[in-house]
Amino acid sequence: MTLSNDARIEVEGAIVNGILVASEIESEGGNLKVHAMVTAVPPATAANTFEVSPVSGQPSITISVSTDTQFEDDVGDDKFFSIDKLVANTDFVEVEGYDDGNGGITAVEVDVKEPSDVIVQGNATAAIGSAATGGTMTIFGITFDFDSDTDFEKDSDIEGQPDVNLTSTEI
Repeated sequence: MTLSNDARIEVEGAIVNGILVASEIESEGGNLKVHAMVTAVPPATAANTFEVSPVSGQPSITISVSTDTQFEDDVGDDKFFSIDKLVANTDFVEVEGYDDGNGGITAVEVDVKEPSDVIVQGNATAAIGSAATGGTMTIFGITFDFDSDTDFEKDSDIEGQPDVNLTSTEI
């Protein structure tokens, strides 16, 4: 991991004589998040990349990894998990990272999990309609429908604080 000014990190440790003595330092997330099934891995993808498909029939998202990417296997508890161990159409992953500038994500963290709800968090590139009447929005080239029953939330910027529900006039 490369530490630099403004890097988002999480430090865990004990307080000793008023000083935090780090036992673990992790890069923190990034502003993009995807929870989805892995659909392609090397050699079907370029080296150090894999693909996830949150919605069947919609475009996949390319995930790039580096030596700084943290891998965790919460299903098999493999302490040495890496991109080489991902299995297409079997592994469900939670990815946090940054926009790679090409429509994909540069991963800070990849966690293999039990399958759960699909999540796609990023910047909307297109939106039609309103929260009051319904419509569509596009994130990572994937189009999602929403209607008047859809809940819209804004993430709290403060760890441990609840998200903020938005009304149709705030969207």
